[in-house]
Amino acid sequence: MGIEAWPFLVSRNKKFGYRTVVAPQFLYDQKASNLLAETAGGDLTDQGCALYRKIYGSKVGDLTLVFRVVRAENSHIGFESS
Repeated sequence: MGIEAWPFLVSRNKKFGYRTVVAPQFLYDQKASNLLAETAGGDLTDQGCALYRKIYGSKVGDLTLVFRVVRAENSHIGFESS
Protein backbone atom coordinates (compact mmCIF):
# COMPACT_ATOMS: atom_id res chain seq x y z
CA MET A 1 0.00 0.00 0.00
CA GLY A 2 1.45 3.32 -1.06
CA ILE A 3 1.06 6.72 0.47
CA GLU A 4 -0.94 9.27 -1.49
CA ALA A 5 -0.22 12.97 -0.98
CA TRP A 6 -1.80 16.16 -2.33
CA PRO A 7 -0.66 19.76 -1.96
CA PHE A 8 -2.99 22.31 -0.41
CA LEU A 9 -2.93 26.00 0.50
CA VAL A 10 -4.80 27.68 3.31
CA SER A 11 -4.44 31.43 3.71
CA ARG A 12 -5.71 34.27 5.87
CA ASN A 13 -5.43 38.03 6.01
CA LYS A 14 -6.31 40.81 8.44
CA LYS A 15 -9.99 40.82 7.42
CA PHE A 16 -10.73 37.14 6.95
CA GLY A 17 -9.86 34.04 8.91
CA TYR A 18 -8.33 30.94 7.42
CA ARG A 19 -9.72 29.97 4.00
CA THR A 20 -8.86 27.11 1.70
CA VAL A 21 -7.32 28.40 -1.55
CA VAL A 22 -6.05 25.15 -3.12
CA ALA A 23 -7.32 21.68 -2.23
CA PRO A 24 -7.32 18.21 -3.77
CA GLN A 25 -10.14 17.63 -6.24
CA PHE A 26 -11.73 14.91 -4.12
CA LEU A 27 -12.28 17.43 -1.31
CA TYR A 28 -13.94 19.91 -3.69
CA ASP A 29 -16.09 17.15 -5.17
CA GLN A 30 -17.40 16.26 -1.70
CA LYS A 31 -17.75 19.95 -0.71
CA ALA A 32 -15.25 19.29 2.08
CA SER A 33 -12.39 21.64 1.16
CA ASN A 34 -13.15 23.87 4.16
CA LEU A 35 -11.98 20.97 6.32
CA LEU A 36 -8.43 22.10 5.52
CA ALA A 37 -9.06 25.67 6.69
CA GLU A 38 -10.69 24.38 9.87
CA THR A 39 -7.80 22.04 10.65
CA ALA A 40 -4.59 23.67 9.36
CA GLY A 41 -3.38 26.88 10.90
CA GLY A 42 -1.88 28.13 14.09
CA ASP A 43 1.37 29.75 15.09
CA LEU A 44 4.23 30.15 12.62
CA THR A 45 6.37 27.03 12.39
CA ASP A 46 10.12 27.11 12.87
CA GLN A 47 12.35 26.87 9.79
CA GLY A 48 12.74 23.25 8.73
CA CYS A 49 9.82 22.04 10.88
CA ALA A 50 6.31 20.89 10.00
CA LEU A 51 3.09 20.21 11.88
CA TYR A 52 0.79 17.28 11.45
CA ARG A 53 -2.80 16.81 12.39
CA LYS A 54 -4.96 13.72 12.02
CA ILE A 55 -8.59 13.92 10.97
CA TYR A 56 -10.80 10.93 11.76
CA GLY A 57 -14.27 10.20 10.46
CA SER A 58 -14.66 13.04 7.96
CA LYS A 59 -17.00 12.56 5.02
CA VAL A 60 -13.94 11.82 2.84
CA GLY A 61 -12.45 9.40 5.35
CA ASP A 62 -9.46 9.64 7.65
CA LEU A 63 -6.71 12.10 6.67
CA THR A 64 -3.36 13.19 8.00
CA LEU A 65 -2.26 16.76 7.23
CA VAL A 66 1.43 17.65 7.18
CA PHE A 67 1.97 21.38 6.76
CA ARG A 68 3.92 24.51 7.66
CA VAL A 69 2.58 27.87 8.75
CA VAL A 70 4.63 30.67 7.20
CA ARG A 71 4.13 34.38 6.74
CA ALA A 72 3.88 35.25 3.05
CA GLU A 73 6.68 37.49 1.86
CA ASN A 74 7.08 39.45 -1.38
CA SER A 75 9.87 37.08 -2.41
CA HIS A 76 7.42 34.14 -2.41
CA ILE A 77 5.68 35.60 -5.44
CA GLY A 78 8.70 37.04 -7.21
CA PHE A 79 8.69 40.61 -5.86
CA GLU A 80 11.79 42.19 -4.45
CA SER A 81 11.64 43.09 -0.77
CA SER A 82 11.72 46.79 0.04
